[in-house]
Amino acid sequence: AISFHGSCDAIGTLSNLLLLIAIILRSPPNLRSYSVILLNSVSIDLIACFCSLVVMIRVIPADSVLAYIYLGPCTLTSVFICHFAYTVMLHTFAHSLYLIIVSFSYRFYVLKRPSPSRFRLFLICIVVYLPSLCLMIIFLFALDPQNELLEAVLLVKPDFEFNQGYMYAGHASIFKPRIAFTIVFMILPALPAIIVIFILRYRVLRILRQNADSMSKKTHDQHANLVKVLSFQSLLPIFFFGGGVSYVICQTGLICSVAQEHLTMAIWGIMPAAAPLITLYYVRPYKSFVLSLARSPMSVVTPRGTASTVISNPHS
Repeated sequence: AISFHGSCDAIGTLSNLLLLIAIILRSPPNLRSYSVILLNSVSIDLIACFCSLVVMIRVIPADSVLAYIYLGPCTLTSVFICHFAYTVMLHTFAHSLYLIIVSFSYRFYVLKRPSPSRFRLFLICIVVYLPSLCLMIIFLFALDPQNELLEAVLLVKPDFEFNQGYMYAGHASIFKPRIAFTIVFMILPALPAIIVIFILRYRVLRILRQNADSMSKKTHDQHANLVKVLSFQSLLPIFFFGGGVSYVICQTGLICSVAQEHLTMAIWGIMPAAAPLITLYYVRPYKSFVLSLARSPMSVVTPRGTASTVISNPHS
């Protein structure tokens, strides 16, 4: 479980970093507006994967207690630094889910109207980010004293040992307002968000089919192929939902194991780790940039890609 967690986070950090550089240096003219949303998503996913790698957290839910054991490099610093990285990770996981909705909403919008300005898209991204920012601020100072946490854990898990040199933290009760708000914010919106994403995907595909004759082949293909990328990414929130279900059944005592305690956050981490791989695989300018970078680092100074090569054929 730990190896899977670390490998997933490392791959996600590297792929998001490569995609971030590619977006900055190789976004073609017809993706300039959308690249604002894409740049926002990749930045959030990069932070999520990096923080998850730094924390490598084991979540221990038991009755009304929620404890954490930090296993990552953050243990070389302090409990607060580990908790800060964990808090940042949580809010980026949640925000990554909402940005998928924003991406589909943008694609739906531009099928009927001119593309919004980059500044307007930037403002939209800021507004969408505010709830996640509130979550981070609220949860950052929600830790209970370690002696209070230890007493609460031993009441429900008398055989549990915290004295093995691990760095730990947590909450003596999940019913305290800050903790309850965070849990609801992370768990409750997952299923409605998945439903909204699939509704938007259906409506976008329906409009493309209805307007196929009135669009130029190039325009139709660009929309259809970008929706294909988003369609693959629309499956990623299922991992977010799965991680939430794993946590709930563990917190309620239905099914819980050590592997499950390790994998709950690792499952959530699949979403920000896999998203950039999908984009790099299908969007030709970004894919070409990464491949040329692998062949020669000096290729980063070559001219930008053109609009005619936006989508990559995965079978080529």
